[in-house]
Amino acid sequence: MEPQMDVKVSTFSFKEGEMLSVRVLREMGFYQVELTVREPDMTLHWGVDDWSLPDKSWWPDGTITVGAKSLETSFTFVCQDHWQVLMRFSETAAPKHLVFVLRDKAGTWYNNGGCFSVMVKPLELKDLMNQIVVPETSYSNWSLFSRFVLASNLLDAAEALGAEGMALVYTWLRFSSNKQLGWYRNCNYQSKDIAHVQERLASLMAQKVKRGRNSPVRLFARMSLSTLPRGGGDSEQIRMGILNIMREHGIKEGHRDRGGVTKEWLEKMDHPISARPLFLPQLIPAFKHFLWVLKTVHSGADLDVAMEMSKKYMDEDLKDLLYHILSNRSTWWIPGKIVEARKRMEPICRADWSSRDVLMLDIALDSFFGLSISRIDKARLSTIVPVLYMRYDMGLSSLSGDDICELISLVLENACINTESPELNMCLNLWYKVKRTNRWTQEWALLALAAVDRISQALQGYVDSMYQFVQPQAETLGKLCGIETSYIYAFGEEIASHQALARGTVMVLPSLASIQGHVFPSSRVVIIDSIGGLEDIPVGVTAVLSSSTTDILSHVSIRARNNKVLLASCSDSEEFETMKRMEGKTVVVTIQSTGEVVASEELDSFLQPVQGYSPMDLNESNKKPNQLTSPLKRCPPALVPASVVLPLTTYEQLLNDPLNEMAASLLKKVLRELDAASKSSNAIPKELALIRKIIKSKVTAPEVMKDALCAAAEASGLIGPGAWKNQLVWENNWRAICQVWASKWTDRAWLSRKATGLSEEALLMGCLLQKVVPAEYAFVIHTVHPISKDKSEMFCEVVPGLGEVLVGNYRGTALSFTISKDDNASGCHNYLPL
Repeated sequence: MEPQMDVKVSTFSFKEGEMLSVRVLREMGFYQVELTVREPDMTLHWGVDDWSLPDKSWWPDGTITVGAKSLETSFTFVCQDHWQVLMRFSETAAPKHLVFVLRDKAGTWYNNGGCFSVMVKPLELKDLMNQIVVPETSYSNWSLFSRFVLASNLLDAAEALGAEGMALVYTWLRFSSNKQLGWYRNCNYQSKDIAHVQERLASLMAQKVKRGRNSPVRLFARMSLSTLPRGGGDSEQIRMGILNIMREHGIKEGHRDRGGVTKEWLEKMDHPISARPLFLPQLIPAFKHFLWVLKTVHSGADLDVAMEMSKKYMDEDLKDLLYHILSNRSTWWIPGKIVEARKRMEPICRADWSSRDVLMLDIALDSFFGLSISRIDKARLSTIVPVLYMRYDMGLSSLSGDDICELISLVLENACINTESPELNMCLNLWYKVKRTNRWTQEWALLALAAVDRISQALQGYVDSMYQFVQPQAETLGKLCGIETSYIYAFGEEIASHQALARGTVMVLPSLASIQGHVFPSSRVVIIDSIGGLEDIPVGVTAVLSSSTTDILSHVSIRARNNKVLLASCSDSEEFETMKRMEGKTVVVTIQSTGEVVASEELDSFLQPVQGYSPMDLNESNKKPNQLTSPLKRCPPALVPASVVLPLTTYEQLLNDPLNEMAASLLKKVLRELDAASKSSNAIPKELALIRKIIKSKVTAPEVMKDALCAAAEASGLIGPGAWKNQLVWENNWRAICQVWASKWTDRAWLSRKATGLSEEALLMGCLLQKVVPAEYAFVIHTVHPISKDKSEMFCEVVPGLGEVLVGNYRGTALSFTISKDDNASGCHNYLPL
């Protein structure tokens, strides 16, 4: 008998002091749903999935229909203070979700701001995608409120799908926070309602950060939380606050409209508004308070708000440290203090009794740490060392090697706090070991270089894994929701680098004032000579690059920050003129770690053919094995593993053999389909897998070739006499040979040919059959230095084990050295093994 297993237990607060408990069990091929309340005379108004009716055989006793899409079932007494509704579905007929609202005996409805939802049967990723896309693209009434309600209901399903599910939720919410998805569509809501759903979603997401099923789920939950407002707060004050300001200062209430408001439109209203704007400094204190009210509800990971909301969870020493950071946030020693604070906050962040605000504060500190590191004045970087070691040697005035060592430690320590990456923790411990070693000797430098390479590879692997989860979701969801293609393609890179990217068509203008009030249908990067400071940034502008500077508190600077528009100045006239010459081109603007802004042209396609490429001829392609023939003859026999080569064109000759006529015909047909598919889409064609399958399973060796190959293999010592006469042994080896030929049509090989414009017929493949030597070490020797191209030097790399460790881009570094070809020359170490 299959053991009973809890699939999910959820609790919902439906009115003050009253909770609804929902327990979902799977047992013996059935899903059982138990809904329990402690208040009598409650009625469950329910349906399944998107408010539809389940089969009547699954209805609980006493259930009645209400309309065409819902049912009602009364809670029945089960024991003291417990009333329950029990449902049971077969595993095949079970719905994805149970949706419901509650009604008490007085007729009061409890609907959770929309409806309650509980996952019964785990969704597949395509189902989760569909549940997001359908309302986003087809509902006539949709808003940010609706999106947050739906996200709350889908969180458990996303977690059940693991990293891919939570990556999809994160992608969706980031699209929303960056306004790539609309916030209002024929729909409105009250401030108290949006505050409630914001608080609920942020709190549920915080629980996933703490208790998610695995580390990738917790990571993407944390990233999702960074896109959300905190919710809650005194939301009613948002509605009343502005009215109170108007009443207290004698300001009459005017008319409001959702769009198209212009100076001329205001003057033509029934009650015309034609007065010039007035400067009323007496309103500043009132609006400062109103801004704080807005922040307490709608801000997300804001340092000041998160600190005030989370301080009740901290001891006095930690609060003092955090207030010290907030009071000195522009000073040079802040990065070290942030890491110290985050380490002390870590157990609080993971505690069940802490709130979403503590996590949001940690996210804000992490973000501010990155900003602080990126803006460090390299000329004063040496002053970080006194902070870490409390040695006040302020005479240093330039970057030193010791400073770099401490900065690397600081960055790694900060990264290890929330990443849950064993690899990064190992790198941190390795760097601690490097720091403790006697520094600035040649041996230490090689050890440090190897450690930095290891850290670089670990970070690259971590970022790549994040990219692999996020980018496919962005491409699918973005395409279905009609998001601009250039934004979608750079989405994963944007997430991985944590740098704001801007992209769009370049416009060169004399000033920003010349396009005030414009709305651009597609993204624009505006290059202007001067900024006045009072301009607004038009809709559709993603970056403003100017040769003049503007105050960081000017109107245009504030607009840029609020709208997430890149605003940068260029003091290099030559560089500025270079950017101007990009007018009309689509560019990507990135921010380097140094703070430098770089604009580069974006290609129309990821795969650009190399012009003028001519395939290597047959003699040239045999150049490498021919060059090896002479030195191998001079090697001792023990150093040369037995081998046999199937030369270029062998595969093509096989297909021309009558024995392979059917396979050749089938391959020609699929290759035509591959060519058509590659012209219509950039996706990986399914025909590639079919080609590999045909080659591995259909191509047969004629007897004459089999005999020749067996004879050559025996003569070379590759196999023993008669070893391949056993049909099963021969088949296994032949399929391995065919698998080598089939590798011409792997995804990576095909993409590489497409990128270079190389035709399928231009690439010929040989096949080397060689014994695998049980070696203790493997090495590669470049007889011409591959980087300097110096023909008098050889570059050598050695690793333990087989050569795959070296050529397969495994993490770590090989023992590498250069050596002159002169007989008596000594070598020079480049890297130590790690």
